Amino acid sequence: MSIHFDFDEAKATAVAALLIGLSRNTLTRADIVTLLYAVDCEALSQWGKPIIGGTYVCGPWDQYITEAWRVSRPSAHSYYAQYIRDAQVIREPGTDDLSAAEIELVERVWHTPLHLLRSYYPGTDAEGVVPYETIMRHAGKSEAAIAAIAADARAVEALKKLPRL
Repeated sequence: MSIHFDFDEAKATAVAALLIGLSRNTLTRADIVTLLYAVDCEALSQWGKPIIGGTYVCGPWDQYITEAWRVSRPSAHSYYAQYIRDAQVIREPGTDDLSAAEIELVERVWHTPLHLLRSYYPGTDAEGVVPYETIMRHAGKSEAAIAAIAADARAVEALKKLPRL
């Protein structure tokens, strides 16, 4: 069973707004979703879990998070679209959903030279999906560490299915 982490639209929105601010409004929508992917790859490399989550795919220009591409469409009626339109922040979402470590990681990725960000692209499966395990192997995580992360992710998913009291 492969590892999966749910897409967190609030965190994706907060990270995108941070990146737009760091860029001084020079990013395109494609740049944003590609950088969101790079941020998650760095989080997976360091912490064994993403900030944003979702499904990573290889697209026509770079790799990106499918759900981030969908919610960032100009015609989208999404949480993201309430704050960001046409790659511009229209209302500040704030960073309450992000930890100080997550904000610092976003800033570090922003300041990483583009050719080094390309090293986050380890390859895809037959459907063009970039598995979490592939990213973690590419980052040098051991099979034992990946198995432990997978077990943790399954435990979190099982907890989500429990009835609320």
